[in-house]
Amino acid sequence: MAQAKRVDFRLHDWIDGKYKVERVLGHSRHDSKFKVVDRQGNQYMLKLLNLWQMETAIQTKAGIKTESEIMSCTIPSNYLTQIVGNGSVMGNPYLITQFYPSVNLSNGYRTESIAGIIANVLYGLKDLHRNGKIHTNLTAENVLITEDGKILLTNYVILGNRNQAAIDYRQSSNKKCDISLAYVAPERFNIEKSATLLPTSDMYSIGVMTYCLLTGRYPYGAINNMDAYLQRSNTGQWNRSFLGRENSRWEIFLDKTLSPDPGMRPQSADEALELLPDRPETEYVKSDRIDVNKDPRNGLMLRLLQGEEFGKVYRISELFSNGTRRILTLGRQDNDAFNQIQIKESGTTFVSRRHSTIELDNETGKVYIRDGQWDKEAKSNWTSSLNGTYVNSSEVTNEGIELNPGDIISIGDVKLRVEGY
Repeated sequence: MAQAKRVDFRLHDWIDGKYKVERVLGHSRHDSKFKVVDRQGNQYMLKLLNLWQMETAIQTKAGIKTESEIMSCTIPSNYLTQIVGNGSVMGNPYLITQFYPSVNLSNGYRTESIAGIIANVLYGLKDLHRNGKIHTNLTAENVLITEDGKILLTNYVILGNRNQAAIDYRQSSNKKCDISLAYVAPERFNIEKSATLLPTSDMYSIGVMTYCLLTGRYPYGAINNMDAYLQRSNTGQWNRSFLGRENSRWEIFLDKTLSPDPGMRPQSADEALELLPDRPETEYVKSDRIDVNKDPRNGLMLRLLQGEEFGKVYRISELFSNGTRRILTLGRQDNDAFNQIQIKESGTTFVSRRHSTIELDNETGKVYIRDGQWDKEAKSNWTSSLNGTYVNSSEVTNEGIELNPGDIISIGDVKLRVEGY
């Protein structure tokens, strides 16, 4: 891969000779966003990864990860802005998403009920989570209300480290006030524990968003001092006084979603929907192109949903060799370790070489996953992974959890979905 060259697009510039910049929407640590129009007059949103700003040594790996991220975020959904194309300009990758005449939620809303808005946001999260993606940037600015009343989540494609904003804040000596940080779950600021992101982090963001819609304020006070705000968010003592009597029915929902303990939050979008105090005006509409095969008539397989080899399939029932093998090991691809299920990971080591063990119960036919692997040289003959193994939002111990079609396995920054075939 050739070294990426510097790009600096401004109003009326053409990107890649295909898209004319109508508006510069903003710049973050590694990417830039533009509203663009093609030569036929069609309007789009363009997100460009400024690869040229990265060190030459990591550009190739970042480019591969970006390509995988774009593919894995191409998710059919009635509640997500859709990716419609991608490309590269002077070695810098970009993606194109649909443009919708809309306002974002931070600019107010018209007649939609708050329960209806939150329900539709949760429907979008449901589609993301079942495809192994965590939004990680869920703020009012990233929820669109279109002219025809649709509510769509946007800016969920992350070109870079999905937890970079929280890591940067913790490592920075200059603590700038960033409103988006008020939506970030407390555990994400723990740099040592930030490798694996779970659906429960998005549930916290939903709680902040709901409180803001109900009160016009943030749940843990003013954000002019972000350090103080984040310290209060670790207590779980959000400000109930601004709810008022008319919104007191939201207390249970807010208590759960705003908990500093991920285990106390709703573990899925469906659980959060059950907690809504008002019945949503609309019901979830599943895309006719999105489905998970839950019929394991031939067995179970794992599909890689987030990682370098997006789409790769591991037919674990066949790897069990028709019952002659009962145990499979899973870990990072490495010459110094042997695993039946090898996960390719370049540039990072979030997946341990001895990460997990998958076992078949010959009598019941059930399949279980355990964190870690047997190791005769370890003190207890068992070595746990460094970043943990999770199924959906639950942490797996060495005692194991049963796997069922539709489950999402998280190991480091890699996501695998259990499916039937």
